Amino acid sequence: MVIFADVDKLDERKKITKQLKKAAVVIDVAPMKEADVRQYLQQSLANDGIEMSREAFDLFLRLTDLQLSKAMQELQKLRLYAGNGNKITKEIVLQLIPKTLEHNVFELTSDVLKGNVSDALRLYDDLLLQGEETIKINAILISQVRLLLQAAILMKIGYQQANIAETLGIHPYRVKLAMQQARGFGEKQLAALYSELIENDYLVKSGQMDKEYLFQLFVLKHGKQ
Repeated sequence: MVIFADVDKLDERKKITKQLKKAAVVIDVAPMKEADVRQYLQQSLANDGIEMSREAFDLFLRLTDLQLSKAMQELQKLRLYAGNGNKITKEIVLQLIPKTLEHNVFELTSDVLKGNVSDALRLYDDLLLQGEETIKINAILISQVRLLLQAAILMKIGYQQANIAETLGIHPYRVKLAMQQARGFGEKQLAALYSELIENDYLVKSGQMDKEYLFQLFVLKHGKQ
């Protein structure tokens, strides 16, 4: 018999918990912590004799969402490439590991916040060519900026990565990336950007503005002066 306990932690004070732990095998299936995933993958690379730069390794973790099963699957590609004595660089990781729409929007968000108009528009055009919808891109962008705003607010009142992850109910690694991205941008700036994206979403869905024109206008508006 298998019992699934969909809780963060078993209540050790209860008699039934103590009896279960005596008679059963308890398997913790909680997501591995970042440090554990890093250590496991680094050991795997070392065992295979694969040399990877730190920048490439960090990118590999981000593109595999710090999920060990996904990382081990994608690691097969790096093994094949490194089989000829090649070193794994950031450029190689970009070539071999596919980006999801969320990864691309993460970069798009960064470009918009930094005012990199040409990079943001180039990435947006690439996504359109890949068949992505502007409304979908905008929706994920709204979600990403909302996360940055939440992280900025919680950091301001002293919350750390673990506290923010618990409060928002998301993976600590996503919180870490959001905290890194939110630093250097004021809470008011993020709030204004979020409000503008919500307004643009309304204008498009109500038929008042063309979706692609409005998105391009949004990117241009936030470009470096």
